Amino acid sequence: MDAATLEAAIVAKGNEIRELKAAKADVTAQVADLKKLKADYKFAAGHEFGASAAAAAPKEKQLTKKELRILEKQKAAEAAAAIKTDSADPSKFGDAPLIQSRELPTKTFVDVANIDKSLAGQSFWVRGYLQNCRAKPKIAFLIVRQGAFTIQAVVTESADVSKALIKYASDIPRESVVDVFVTVIVPVNPITGTTQHDAELSVAKIFTISKALPVLPLQVEDASRSDTLVFAEGSDYVEVGLDTRLDNRVLDLRTPANQAIMRIQSGVGQLFREFLYSKGFVEIHTPKLLGGASEGGANCFSYDP
Repeated sequence: MDAATLEAAIVAKGNEIRELKAAKADVTAQVADLKKLKADYKFAAGHEFGASAAAAAPKEKQLTKKELRILEKQKAAEAAAAIKTDSADPSKFGDAPLIQSRELPTKTFVDVANIDKSLAGQSFWVRGYLQNCRAKPKIAFLIVRQGAFTIQAVVTESADVSKALIKYASDIPRESVVDVFVTVIVPVNPITGTTQHDAELSVAKIFTISKALPVLPLQVEDASRSDTLVFAEGSDYVEVGLDTRLDNRVLDLRTPANQAIMRIQSGVGQLFREFLYSKGFVEIHTPKLLGGASEGGANCFSYDP
């Protein structure tokens, strides 16, 4: 008999033995028949009954540590080559070249303050500071800030967005100036961590216009916190000292409080100017008297206080 017929006979004989055992009958003869069937099966099939073909097959050779290291290097090289091939298109992401005003701008920019759900489905460019980034293997969440307004931008892997683009976006240092080409989408739930709650941006392209240092002397997020939060009992927040703020004024001026102060100063100056214009005044720019020498050394003279 062939192996398949023997296998069926073994199964039938096994069922017969179980039934006899349940009836408390003598099964000695049946057990002997079952052993003979299994021996015939082993001769026909080449392995014990019940043993899988994989178990009966010879075991694969175990790789040595050296062979494993070589295999890992090969896989890493293949992954790097895939990323390099994936990043061959410079039209979707990268560090933007120096703007030299050689051609007229063609990008259409929209201010973050004007983005809401009424613009759903529209595509345009947005320029701002990269305030924060949370990256995962196939998605990255960016917070783009423009003045006092912030909005969430999402980079998701798709047919048009590669893994290389996501990796590039996640590696951009905080507080870098970026241009992102986006499409407005309406989130399922309002976004509470930004000023624009009812809209978010789906990123298709991203370019770094001005890259910040990887490690900044202060974080705008830390400098934006009030003293009440910083000095509260049990608080773990970092205090940004006055010297640090003054030494890095360009970063300190990006906090919401300083942005508000500058806007108030600008508004007051504009109101004074408009009032004086309405009364027939003409704005002039007069020389300024300074206690020290001028920076260029020109028009320098002494005076008695």
